[in-house]
This record gives sequence, C-alpha cells and structure tokens, in this order.
Amino acid sequence: MRHNNAFCQNNEISWFDWTLVEKHADLHRFVRHLIALRMNRDLPVERVDMTLNELLRQQPVQWHGVRLNAPDRSHDSHTIAATVRLLGYPLLLHLIINAYWEALEFEIPALQRAPDSWRRCVDTYLDPPDDVRSWADAPPLQGSTCRVEPRSVVLLLANA
Repeated sequence: MRHNNAFCQNNEISWFDWTLVEKHADLHRFVRHLIALRMNRDLPVERVDMTLNELLRQQPVQWHGVRLNAPDRSHDSHTIAATVRLLGYPLLLHLIINAYWEALEFEIPALQRAPDSWRRCVDTYLDPPDDVRSWADAPPLQGSTCRVEPRSVVLLLANA
C-alpha cells in the first residue's frame, strides 16, 4: 500500500525548511495568527477544546451563498458561506469564500443582541498585517452585507 500523505513521509515532502521562515515572514505571521484564532486565545470566550472534525460533526452549520440560506450547489458555483454556532459557547463564526473573479456582496446573518456586530478577523484579500486580526483589533462590520473581494476568504466572528 502506498501512502502519499505528507504526514506518512519522512523525506523532503514533509520536512520544514526553517531557513525560509524569514523569506516568507508574512505567511509565517498569517499562519501564527490563524492558529491563535483557532485556539481561541484572543476571543472573549473560554477556549474550545475540540478538533476541526468534532466541530464540523457536532455543531449546527447553516449553508449560504451570496444570499442567506441559499447556497449555490451548482457545478460552476464560485461562492459558499457558512454560519456555525458553537454550542455551549457564546460565539458565532461566519465563513465566506469568494472564488469568483469579481467582488461580491454577501448577506450576513443578523445578530440577536442589538449592540453586537460581526468582526472581520480574517480577510485574505487585504495586505498584511490587516489580513488577519485579533478579536480586539478586528474591525466591526456595519450593515447587513459584507463585501468580499475576488478570490478571497473572509472569517467573521461575533458574540452569540
């Protein structure tokens, strides 16, 4: 049996070249910040100790497209969005992927608590260091839509 997954290999496929960290400092910074967000170190809730697989299996997910509750599942679709409510935690995640070649306006779910707003924690279209932000530094969104630039991913977080 042949294993082609990098985690099964001990050769140049899976080796990390630490000499390239400085050359690719922006990518290294981006991944560090994503890991910090995933570990919830800077979110205003207690840490969620669950794997991504557990998160996807156990948490309710609402699928969307450019319009709420209307995912485009066609063969030539270029967009998808999902809202995940973390059960047992006062946190909502809204992930938007725009693989289209033009910017699009995505509807975003209304929040139950009036003074709260979605925060744009990740936007891969923006230049560093604005591409990934901590909860405290993430800009709040105004209105009921979010403009997502071409070929980019946006992660919004909010108090539930």
